[in-house]
Amino acid sequence: MIEVHDQVVSPGFIDMMGTTSVPLLVNRASAESKLRQGITTLMAGEGGSVAPRSDRVRDPAETAAGYQWRTFGEYFRLLEKKGIPMNVIHNVGAAQVRRVVIGRSSLSG
Repeated sequence: MIEVHDQVVSPGFIDMMGTTSVPLLVNRASAESKLRQGITTLMAGEGGSVAPRSDRVRDPAETAAGYQWRTFGEYFRLLEKKGIPMNVIHNVGAAQVRRVVIGRSSLSG
């Protein structure tokens, strides 16, 4: 039994339009901010996604911050090691697959 007085109890909410989960990795406070809003699950990767990656598809800012991964398995291990306090679901974005196959520079033209 849960006793609440002048409060509301609800299940966690799902953010279905999260474009990326990288802020959760770089700044843990961003996950805590979502949790305070009732979001317990982030669904990310709409269009572009954090994996898969190839040598042609590396983000210099993430590499400079000390984070490198190629697969979703490697990426999720980084999130777990960081201790992210929420659930993360990722799509494999069509744009990401294209980047891996033809590289970033080919997308601009």
